[in-house]
Amino acid sequence: MQNSNSRRSFIQKAVALGASVGILPDVLAQNGWPQSPIQLIVPFSAGGATDVVARAFANGLQGRLGKSVIVDNRTGAGGSIGTAAVARSKPDGLTLTVGLTSSLLVNQFQYKHLPYDPRRDLVLVSQLAIAPMAICVSEKVPATNMAELRKYLASRKGKVAYGSYGNGSYSHLVLEHMNRTLGAQMTHVPYRGETAVVQALLGNEIDLGICSGVVAIPQVKAGKIRVVGITGPQRMEALAEIPTLIEQGMKDDAYRVVGWVGMAAPTNTPAEIIDRLAREAATVMKSDSVKERLKGVGLVAVGNSPQQFKENYDREFQVWKRMFEASGATVLD
Repeated sequence: MQNSNSRRSFIQKAVALGASVGILPDVLAQNGWPQSPIQLIVPFSAGGATDVVARAFANGLQGRLGKSVIVDNRTGAGGSIGTAAVARSKPDGLTLTVGLTSSLLVNQFQYKHLPYDPRRDLVLVSQLAIAPMAICVSEKVPATNMAELRKYLASRKGKVAYGSYGNGSYSHLVLEHMNRTLGAQMTHVPYRGETAVVQALLGNEIDLGICSGVVAIPQVKAGKIRVVGITGPQRMEALAEIPTLIEQGMKDDAYRVVGWVGMAAPTNTPAEIIDRLAREAATVMKSDSVKERLKGVGLVAVGNSPQQFKENYDREFQVWKRMFEASGATVLD
């Protein structure tokens, strides 16, 4: 009896100590969490690539944990509003963000007074998916590959316009890098989001833009726009016939990095919960049903570990920083 009481006393003291420093013993993280619904805050509109990934993950996670997982779209300020809400939330593993490269990485270069510091206020959990992007041209551009596009740009210096979904966005940084390194003298036309860029391409208002698979694939299948190359190290499975820019000889870092969808939690979230979330992400994102769902919209399911996510993040940080500074993008308040 004395040994039993001593053991119980030891456990109680250990739990109290763990709670006092914000660290829960693994047994609590495994069996006591989550005790209420999990909220995934997506800082972008419903229907986009981030939302598609978040809902696929939420559905799988809900089935595995037996608790509701709610997707909450909180848009505004390039993803800053929703991301800041997570950064300020209680670090209990119940409020998470599923965001893009922009909200979790690039925004810190773009906004002078960003209401959160991604590297200080958030802890990376898992890259859920990567998003190879398509270099799209309108019907008026006589190009089917990058060699033909380069020839077109060289013959029309100062007469070509490219569209982006906003100052400092992925599309702006990559296409401005192309503009600068090829000496194309293109005009940058910023729009309010990717949908507007696609509409401008369909209306021949601009010559080229960058599109995610979610919006590019239906238009390509309908023959309304053409794709001349794919960013990143691998082809987009849904458009497998289109070679990457790297395959076409454009090997700059700007064409190697891709957009990604990642999950993050408030700093000081217990490590046991972070690890549990990452393990669940690996299981859910690597399931056949999720991989097929994402492949259909041009995304590649990942579900890596916090360590792998951080290594990728740190490696890409300097690339994005250089691209932003070279682009001349406006730093916003």
